[in-house]
Amino acid sequence: MPFYRYWALDVHNRTIKAELNADNYGHLQRKLKLYNLRPLTVKRMYILSYESFTDIDRFDICLSIAELLKAGVPLAEALKDIYHDQRTQKRRILCKSFEEGLRHGEGMSAFKSHDFFDDVAHLSLLHAEKTGDLAHSFETLAHYYIKRHTLRNEWLRIIRYPIFLAVMLFILIGILGHFVLPNLEHLIPHTSRGIAFHSFQWFTQNLNLLTMSLLLLSVLIFLCRQFLYRIPIIYRCCMCTFWESLAFCLSHDIPLLMALDLSKMNIPYGIRPPIYNLYQHLQNGKMLSEAFALLPHMPNTLHSLIALAEKTGDITKIIMHFSEMKKKFKKNLIKKLISWTQPLLILIMGLVVLWILNATIVPLYDSLADFTD
Repeated sequence: MPFYRYWALDVHNRTIKAELNADNYGHLQRKLKLYNLRPLTVKRMYILSYESFTDIDRFDICLSIAELLKAGVPLAEALKDIYHDQRTQKRRILCKSFEEGLRHGEGMSAFKSHDFFDDVAHLSLLHAEKTGDLAHSFETLAHYYIKRHTLRNEWLRIIRYPIFLAVMLFILIGILGHFVLPNLEHLIPHTSRGIAFHSFQWFTQNLNLLTMSLLLLSVLIFLCRQFLYRIPIIYRCCMCTFWESLAFCLSHDIPLLMALDLSKMNIPYGIRPPIYNLYQHLQNGKMLSEAFALLPHMPNTLHSLIALAEKTGDITKIIMHFSEMKKKFKKNLIKKLISWTQPLLILIMGLVVLWILNATIVPLYDSLADFTD
């Protein structure tokens, strides 16, 4: 959403300068009129979207607000203090926009007038506004965002190493094939050229073709990534994110149907249909156990917990307990993947180095030995 810096006259004919977000210039004019301000000059500054901010941005701002609210500082004053502490321009504009909205009576709607918070966070803030426990709500949001950031970094860590290693090996083989191998061909006799030498020679000659094939394969995987979500382990990991979002919504007293509708937005599109069917069955009045039983790969643990929730009537506690179980499963899975991928990558690197040595150094030593004899 675009952000504007404006100079305007208030009801006392004093000139004020501030930033405000609006869809366009006309929307800005209507907002200023609602605030009893007469614009003098308007300057368009930034277009900040949800992708402009990271979870670290959200964590820092939410945690700072929570700490100041715990100390008894009013929310508007807290935002003003945080505004001066921010190093980046986009964060300062964001805090200023929050403060402007609160000062003009928008309440928690000021936090939804742009895309910094998603619907789940905004509804939790609206509920906290009614209960008066804003400090706890901002603190739980901060923990929610830092956990999500940590999890994404762990998955990127697993994916980043193989990609980095593959790129480095291709660069190394390309350099050796372009600069070293042509000189060795004159020194190594045909009798000393083994399978390693010929395979290395073929690999370097077709390096461009192999690189294009890998890029094409990566593009196909990206385009057909919906089929990857049908793999049980990937499906279970995505569903862990869904259960965590659902537990977070229910812990902030968001109704179950609305929580399901919001939580399915945090998972890939390819695995949303079962959640949508669950939503429809619950909306049509089906029992919880019957509706949740329609989920694919539904564990017996969840079935037992849902049956218990029907007896006790406390679905929130049951979902939060199951979410903790799924969170532990995801952490253990990441630890196993990291413990397996790192030794495997070292082994692959060693085999490639051994292959290069067999293709270049060993035949060269054989030819030197023949020359000595």
